[in-house]
Amino acid sequence: MSEPISTTTAGTTSPESPTALPYNLPDFFSDEEWLVLFSLTSAIVAAVDASDETISSPTSEEAAVLSFSASIESTHFRQFLLAVLQRLPESSRESMKFVLGLLAQEGFFPSYVLWSKSGAVPFYKKAQEERIELIKSWIDGREWVFFPPLRTFARSILRLTCLSFIKTQAHTGEVDLHNEEAVLFRALGITEKRKPTTDNGIRNIERENTGGMGDGLYPFEFLDLSKDRSEAEILWLVNELNAQLSNGGVPAHEDDVGPKHTLKTEKIGEEEYRVIETDALVIGSGCGGAVVAMAVAEANGKVLVVEKGTWYPNSTFPKSERETGTSLYEGGTFYVRPEQENLALLAGSTWGGGGTVNWSVCLQTQGFVREEWATSYGVPFYLSQTYQKKLDEVFNRLGATLHSKHNNRNNNLLEGAHKLGYYGRALHQNSGGTQHIDGYCTSGCGGNSGNPEDGDGWGWKLGVAQTYLPDAARAGAEFIQGLFVESIIIENGVATGAKGLWIPPHAEDGEQASPIKVIINAKTVVVSCGSLSSPALLLRSKIENPNIGLNLTVHPSAAIMAIYPEETKPLYGASTTAIVTTFENIDGEGYGAKLECTNMLPTFVLSTIPWTSPQDYKRKLLQWKNMDAYVSICRDKIGGRVYLDPANPNAFKVDYIVSEIDRKHLTEGAIAAAKIAYVQGAKEIFLNNTAIPTFFATVAVEARSILDPEFQEWIARVREQGLHAPEGCFASAHQMGTCRMGPDKSKAVVDIKGKVFGVENLYVADASVLPTASGVNPMVTTMATAAIIADGLLKEVSGDWKAREERWGRARWATVEAAKGRLAASRGW
Repeated sequence: MSEPISTTTAGTTSPESPTALPYNLPDFFSDEEWLVLFSLTSAIVAAVDASDETISSPTSEEAAVLSFSASIESTHFRQFLLAVLQRLPESSRESMKFVLGLLAQEGFFPSYVLWSKSGAVPFYKKAQEERIELIKSWIDGREWVFFPPLRTFARSILRLTCLSFIKTQAHTGEVDLHNEEAVLFRALGITEKRKPTTDNGIRNIERENTGGMGDGLYPFEFLDLSKDRSEAEILWLVNELNAQLSNGGVPAHEDDVGPKHTLKTEKIGEEEYRVIETDALVIGSGCGGAVVAMAVAEANGKVLVVEKGTWYPNSTFPKSERETGTSLYEGGTFYVRPEQENLALLAGSTWGGGGTVNWSVCLQTQGFVREEWATSYGVPFYLSQTYQKKLDEVFNRLGATLHSKHNNRNNNLLEGAHKLGYYGRALHQNSGGTQHIDGYCTSGCGGNSGNPEDGDGWGWKLGVAQTYLPDAARAGAEFIQGLFVESIIIENGVATGAKGLWIPPHAEDGEQASPIKVIINAKTVVVSCGSLSSPALLLRSKIENPNIGLNLTVHPSAAIMAIYPEETKPLYGASTTAIVTTFENIDGEGYGAKLECTNMLPTFVLSTIPWTSPQDYKRKLLQWKNMDAYVSICRDKIGGRVYLDPANPNAFKVDYIVSEIDRKHLTEGAIAAAKIAYVQGAKEIFLNNTAIPTFFATVAVEARSILDPEFQEWIARVREQGLHAPEGCFASAHQMGTCRMGPDKSKAVVDIKGKVFGVENLYVADASVLPTASGVNPMVTTMATAAIIADGLLKEVSGDWKAREERWGRARWATVEAAKGRLAASRGW
C-alpha cells in the first residue's frame, strides 16, 4: 500500500519558544528574525513523543533522537547553523532576511496565509503544532504559488535545518562523547570512522613498474610565497646539488635540478605584489589540470600549478563528516543557490579536485556521444584513434580495473536488474587491480577501509593526486596551494599571466596572516578550474564572448531510497561498482537515465530524506542501518548557465532548472530503480519528493511481482506526479560544458585545440569544454580531452621554451628530490 504513517503533529512536544533572544547572534538578522528562524528549525526537527509509535520499542539511544529538538538552546546545532549562514553569499542571506522579517511582523500577512488558531501573530509566538502545520502547507501546498518566496524560503530552511542537524552529529571524525547532541549517530551505532590501513600494503613505486599503480603518500611541497627566492639562491642550490650528485655519476646541468621559479617582490602602482615567472601556468589541480601539468613538465617546460584549495595527505583521510564539506567542496558543502531550491551541486575544491572526492568510477566516452560531438559539434578528434589511445592511457595510469567487490546495494542493483531483464554490469574502479573496499571516498580516500576478517585486500583510489600530479612533480613542476586567481592578465589580445590572492597557512600560534597579492607571469595560461569556476574566471578577466558560462549540463540525479527488513551495512564497500544502462536512450537520440548506487555516508544521504513531518522524518533516519540508496542519473538535454554574482564578482551563481524532458527521463529511471528494490525485498520505498508518498510493501518477497496491484498503483502515482519542483530536490556531482569547445566562435568558447577564442596563449582544459553532457561519469572523458589539448599546446609553444636534455632516467629523480629536500630544509625554504 502507498499510504504513509500518520503525519499529524499530535505526537510532538510543545516547548515554549523564547520571545526574547537569549544569545548574542550576528547582526545580519534582527533579534525577531533570529527568533523566527529558530522557531522554524525547532519545528522541523522537533521533539517527538516516544509513545506515539513513531518507532516501536525504541532503545534509550533512539528515544534520545526522538526527544531532540533543533532549538536555539542546542549549542552544537546553533553553532553549526551559524557557521553555514555566515558562509552564504550576502545576497542569499538577504533573500532569507526578507521572508524572516515578514514572518516576524504581527498582522503583516493576511490571516489566510498564516492561518492558525492563534491568528496572524508573529511566527515565533505560535504553538509548536501550528508552526509545523504551516511549514507543511508552505512546502506541499501549490496554493502558495502566488507568493513563491515563501515556498522557496521554506524549502531552503528545511534543507538547512536537516543538514545542520545531521552534520552536528560528528565532531572530529568520531562521535564526540562530550557532545550531548550527537544522539543520532549513537542510535545508529556510528562511533568512529574507519581508519586506513598503514601496513606494508602502502606502496610508493615509480609509474613504469606498477602497471597503473599510483603513489598514495607522495610528499608534495608547495611554494611559500611569504619568502623571496632569488636567482642567486637557485644557482647556489644548483651548484651544491651538482657537487653532491657528481659522486653518484649524475650529470650536472642547471636546468635539470633545483627549484625553477624565482619569487620576488615588486611594487606596481601603490600595491606590492609577489611576482613569479613561469613557462606554463596551470590554474586548478583537478583532473584536467593535472594531465596538462604532467604533459608540459615531461616535455621540459617550466610548470606552475596553482590551486585555491588545500592539499591534505592521505593519512588525514577520510575527513570527518563535519569537516568534509568545509575542507573539500566548493562553497563549504553542497553548492545550493536558495533562489533555485530544486538543485544541489556537489563540486570538489581541494588538491586533485573532483578526483580526490569522487567514487572511483571509470567510464570511457560512449561511441554515440563521440559521434555526436564529432559530427554535430565539429570536434573531429573525438572519433580519432588518437582519442581512443588517450582514453586507454588514462585507464592504464589510473589503474582502472573490474576487481572491486560489490557491497549489498550494488549486488541488489545487479540482481534486481537481472530478475527484470534489464542490462546491468560491473564498473571499472581506479584502484590498480586491488580491493578498494571503501565507502568513504566522498570524504577523501585514505586507502583501504575494508574489514580484513572479510578477506578484503589493501587498495588506494588512484586519483590524479596519486598519479598525474606526482608524475608532474618528478618532472620538475612546482605547486602553490591556497591561491585564488582573480583574473587572467591579457595585454593586446595575448594572455601573459594571472593575478590572485594567496592565503598563507595558519601560523603556529593559530593566527591567520593577511593575504598576499600575487602576479604570475607566464608564456602560456591553462584554465582548469572546473565547469563552475572556469567560466567565472574568464568572465572576471573581461573576455568578450557571450557563450562563456552557457550550456551548463550537470547530469541531474534523483534519489530512490529503500528500507529492507535486514541490515544492509551501508558504509561497507565501495560506493558505486555497478550500473544499469537499459534506460539510457529513452528518446532515441542518446538521452535518458542510468541507474547507479550512491554514497551512504549519513551526512550525505540522510540530509536528502524528504520531510513530511517530524515523526516520519525521525522514523526514517533511525532506519539508516537497513537502508540502500540508488540514483536515477540522466544525460541532460537542456542546460543552464554560470554567471558572476552582481554583489560579489569573485563569486558565481548558477541558473539551472531541470527541463521537462529530463524530468521525464529521471522519473522513468526512478521507477525502474523502485522496481529493482521491490523485487529485492524492500519493505519501504520512497523518493526525495514530498508529493510522492512512501510505498509500504505487504506482499511476501517470494511472491512479489512488479504487476502487484498496490505497487502498480504507486508507480502510476509516481509517473503522474513526476519529479517536479518544488516538492523534490535534484543533485549533481558532474558539471560540464560552460566553456564549450567547437570550431565556431558564435557557438563556442574555445576552439578544437582548447584555445580561447580571441586570446592568444590562453587555453581551457577541464570538463567545461565538453560540447554536451558526457552521459557517463566524466572523469576519464575530461582527462583524455585534456591530454589532446596538452598535445596541441606543446606543438605550438614548446619551441619557445629552453629545452632540457634528458640526461638520466626517471629512476634518478628520487635521488635528486631527496638531495633537494635536504638542502632546501637547511636553507629554510
